[in-house]
Amino acid sequence: MRWDNVRSLEEANAYLETFLPKHIERFMVEPVHAWNLHSPGKGFDLDAIFSVKVIRKASNDNVVRFDNVHYQLLVDKNDTNLRRKWITVEKRLNGNIKFRYVCKHHNYMIKPH
Repeated sequence: MRWDNVRSLEEANAYLETFLPKHIERFMVEPVHAWNLHSPGKGFDLDAIFSVKVIRKASNDNVVRFDNVHYQLLVDKNDTNLRRKWITVEKRLNGNIKFRYVCKHHNYMIKPH
C-alpha cells in the first residue's frame, strides 16, 4: 500500500476493494480434497491462548503487582500457599486479568480480591 501512496484509512479500504480480488485470483488454489481437515476448537481456552502472559512473584501477603496495580490473591485454606510463588498473569484481549499458578500436579486459576 505504501508503493501505491495509500495514506489514510479510507484510501486503504478503497484500495483493498481492488487489491483483494486480484490477490485471491493470483494465489488461490483448489484443495486436493474437498473435505475440511481443520480441527475443532472444542476443549481449548482460546482466551487464554491469545492472551499476553507475564510472570510475577507473589509477595509474602499473596499480592501480585502487574501494570502498576497491586492484586491481592484470594487463597482458600485448602489451596496451596502462594507466598513467594511464581504466578502467571494473563491479560486477555477483552481486557480481563487472570492469574494462574501451575505446580507439578495442579493448574490453579486464582481470583483477585
